[in-house]
Amino acid sequence: MEYDYSLEEQKEKIAISKTKDYFEEVYLSYQHKNYRSCIVMLWSVIVCDIIYKLQELESLYNDLNAKEILIEYNKQYSDKSKSSEWEKKLVENVFNKTLLIDFGTMETIKHIQQYRHISAHPVLETNYELYVPNKDLCRGLIISALNGILIKPAFFTKKIFDDFLADISINKQVLISQEQISKYLEAKYLKYLDKTVLLSFVKSLWKLVFKVDNDECNENRSINRRVLDILVAKNINEIEFDIKKEQKYYSENISVNNAKITSSLYLFLFQFPSLYKLLREDAQVLIKGKREAYAHTLLTARFLYDSWDDFEKELMQSISDIKTLTKIDDVLDFDMEKIREIYCRNKVENILYKVFIERLSISSNFNSADSNFTKYIEPYIAEMNLDILLLLIEGIEKNNQVYSRGRAKHDHKQIKDRIIELKPDQNFDNYECFNIAFS
Repeated sequence: MEYDYSLEEQKEKIAISKTKDYFEEVYLSYQHKNYRSCIVMLWSVIVCDIIYKLQELESLYNDLNAKEILIEYNKQYSDKSKSSEWEKKLVENVFNKTLLIDFGTMETIKHIQQYRHISAHPVLETNYELYVPNKDLCRGLIISALNGILIKPAFFTKKIFDDFLADISINKQVLISQEQISKYLEAKYLKYLDKTVLLSFVKSLWKLVFKVDNDECNENRSINRRVLDILVAKNINEIEFDIKKEQKYYSENISVNNAKITSSLYLFLFQFPSLYKLLREDAQVLIKGKREAYAHTLLTARFLYDSWDDFEKELMQSISDIKTLTKIDDVLDFDMEKIREIYCRNKVENILYKVFIERLSISSNFNSADSNFTKYIEPYIAEMNLDILLLLIEGIEKNNQVYSRGRAKHDHKQIKDRIIELKPDQNFDNYECFNIAFS
């Protein structure tokens, strides 16, 4: 029988080096078909691995839970030769006081201990014969032990979230792109997180990003929201179910009294619109009331509407007010790129380009027009279709601060070249102001 899961590869992922050395005996016993010895040794390796991780937690992280468990373990030292009950007690303490062992793994460890017992001791009901486990049972227990405990790093304790936050905060200047954040989280955390722990992370981040207003949260709100985006995107079905179950928690841990918090909330719901309707109605009312309050809310309020067409109508009406339109200047570059990415993903980027064109068309002076063209138009000319490009020319023609500026010849040439690329016979005679730059 062939297996997809490679024990050879997985054993190299064992977190503690001593455990990895001891596990070789488990692996060799399995390879040599000594399945009874394999299970007996597997239990010993699990117990040792737990002790090593507790020691690491105490020495490296000053973990009080680990310290408490080790003190109790050391007190029982004198009784160890008489009974193996201390081993089960140790495992139970770790299960109850840390996140090293989840419920499923705890059940597996209990099974391994039971199989270890009947493999090492004659059983009365079977004429004092030792139990002989088969290959598939042995392999299944090994895999469960590897995935459940042995390859997990030691830091998975009750204080992991605090360590996680500190780590993300320290490295936020390095974790620039969403791809970098995702790879970092996956390599260091996510592949070790079970669903229970992951949901606890999401809940805690939800409150920090969308509710808490203090200096530390404000400083880390952007990176924490981007981390939350990744966790939710990877587990959207589980998150939806949890919000339905814990609607009160998610609905009450939202604030719309702070610009950064509200903007973060809108950008988040723009990506995950299904979550908005799962919130309590009072929370929905508060959120909806901020639709035109800030730049982010203006551009990301799609989740409030039944269709993109309805959203576009409201958006274009809102930006007819100059004061409202200029709010988009407040959007940070990486947030705007995220917003544009979502428009593009839904194949409605023209809506955003129309907003950008309107922003250029109301430029108050030459310098403003230069800046607006550089920020809102130039990066996207190659992606614009013919209709949008012609709309852009019409926008330019509305304002002499745009078409009469020194850079107009260079900028207008980019637009004209792109139009000719799309439609070689396009006639520009009707665009008198646009053509001034070429005269």
